[in-house]
Amino acid sequence: MRLRRTALLITLAAVSLAACGSDDDPAVSRADTDSLSTSLTDTGGAEKGSVELSFAADGAATLTVQASGLEPGLHGMHLHKVGVCNPDSADPAKPEMKGAFLSATGHLAGTGQTHGDHDGDLPSLLVRADGSARLVVTSDRLTRESVLDADGSALIVHADADNFGNVPSRYTPTVDETTKKTGDSGSRVACGVLKG
Repeated sequence: MRLRRTALLITLAAVSLAACGSDDDPAVSRADTDSLSTSLTDTGGAEKGSVELSFAADGAATLTVQASGLEPGLHGMHLHKVGVCNPDSADPAKPEMKGAFLSATGHLAGTGQTHGDHDGDLPSLLVRADGSARLVVTSDRLTRESVLDADGSALIVHADADNFGNVPSRYTPTVDETTKKTGDSGSRVACGVLKG
């Protein structure tokens, strides 16, 4: 029994190594691997943490975000459509808008999705009193094809909490576009590029 179990473990290890390839093998691209990681930087280029993205066999994506040096409290966090983190940029769709990380454009979203239901909407990052945070989230709304497409994606941490567009209709006046699009999560304070 023990010999059979050892043989099984050796076989599984060999299959796993063959599937992953080696970092030195030019035929293996990062898009073919199960996971990738990137750094999270602020508008001044200082490293503020890391982001790891992995895909399970069923296609579900798991994001692990670790951060430090952020303001304590809740911060909106989303995957944005384009994997470019220019600290001083304009949104290509709206060149009149300038600001930090606007190069990442809007949230990763399917046609007709509103804020709170965007594929790229993530739980808020809760930063502790010492400025550190860790969040692990798994989503079946994030696919390898949508996150790691030709221009990649960017994970953005915002300055403020996100209300996810969740403003009951009993409140007046009507909800404005800022709440509908971003949940009032404020400026973009950190960014990490996710590309295959």
